[in-house]
Amino acid sequence: MQSKDITEVMAHQSEFMKAQMAALQAQLKEFGAAAQEVATKTAETVAKAAKPK
Repeated sequence: MQSKDITEVMAHQSEFMKAQMAALQAQLKEFGAAAQEVATKTAETVAKAAKPK
């Protein structure tokens, strides 16, 4: 992509950064969901192991 002037450079950079931030936000959301799932499964396993037989 070629820019004609500094205004276009800044506009392209801004668009790029918005896309990067959107991708990061999506990845963090997925990571959070995965971490929550692991924590839930771990808590279930600990609870099962702690039950008297």
